[in-house]
Amino acid sequence: MAYGRALALVGALAWLTGCALFGGQAIAPGDLAGAIPARRQVDGVPIHLQTEYHCGPAALAMLLAWGGLPAAPESLVDELLTPARRGTLTTAMVAAVRRHARVPYPVNRIEDLLAEIAAGHPVMVLENRGLPGLARWHYAVGVGYDLNAETLWFHDGRVAPAKRSLRGFNALWGRSGSWGLLVLPPERLPAHVTEDGWVRALAGLEAAGRWGAAARGYQTALERWPASLGAWMGLGNTLYAQGRLEAAATAFEAAVRHHPSAASAHNNLAHVYGRLGRGPEALAAARRAVALGGPLEGRHRETLKELEGAAP
Repeated sequence: MAYGRALALVGALAWLTGCALFGGQAIAPGDLAGAIPARRQVDGVPIHLQTEYHCGPAALAMLLAWGGLPAAPESLVDELLTPARRGTLTTAMVAAVRRHARVPYPVNRIEDLLAEIAAGHPVMVLENRGLPGLARWHYAVGVGYDLNAETLWFHDGRVAPAKRSLRGFNALWGRSGSWGLLVLPPERLPAHVTEDGWVRALAGLEAAGRWGAAARGYQTALERWPASLGAWMGLGNTLYAQGRLEAAATAFEAAVRHHPSAASAHNNLAHVYGRLGRGPEALAAARRAVALGGPLEGRHRETLKELEGAAP
C-alpha cells in the first residue's frame, strides 16, 4: 500500500513581508560605533540601468547576479511587472526570488540593513519618493555606507551609485513602510538571522517546490542550530518530496532524537518507515505520535490507521 499523503509540518510557516518596523526613528551613527565597520561597500553587485517602470527587474537582476545567477533585467519583466500598476508588487518580487531558488529574507530596520551591508550582503529596499497622497514607489539596492560621512550608497538605476543621507533615508524609508529584502543563496545566512526567521523563509521556498534549494537551506540552518526542530522537519520533508527516503528517515530520526515529544516528527518518521517497508518500526512511530497527542492528533490517527491496514 502506498503512503503518499502529505507529511505533517511543524506549524504554518508563511513568509512575512514585515514585522517590527523601525518607523523612521532618528539614529545616530555613534549608536553603531564598534558594532560594524565605519565604512563598507559590497563587491560584485553590477549596475543595471532601468527603463520606465522597470526598477523592480533591474534591482532583482543586480541581486541575482551578486548571488551567482546573472540575469538581464529584461528577462525578468514578464514575471515581475504588473502593467496595471506600472511596476512590481512586493509579493511578485518575493515569488520571483523563490522561483530562482534563492531565499527571500526580510530586512525592516536600519540597523539590520547596515549589518547586512557590513556582512557583504546587498539589500533591496522599496521607497515611496512621491508626495503625500501621490505615491511614487521605487526599488533600489543598498551597496555601501560610510558612518563617518553619514551616507548610504545605492544602485538605483543610474550610471553611478547614488549617495544619500543616512538620517534622510531612514526617515523616508520609515514613512514608506521599511520594506527591505535580502536575496541569498541557501548556503548563506543573513547577518541578523534568527532560527525561526530562516526556517520561515525556507518554508516559503519549499512551498514553491524548490526542494533542492530548500534542503540546502535547512542544512545551512543545522550547521548553526544543530538541534533545530523546524530545520530537521523541513529537511526531512524536502528529502521526502525528492524521493530520497533513506535520507528523509535519517532527518526525521534526528528530529525525534533531539525532540522526543514532537508528535509530528514521529508521525513523519512513521510515513517514511512505511514507504521503506519497515512495518514494525512504522507502527511504533505512529503509535508514539498518537500517544503524544496535540493539535494534529487527528492526522496522526489517520497515519496509524493506514499503517495498521497495510500490516500483514
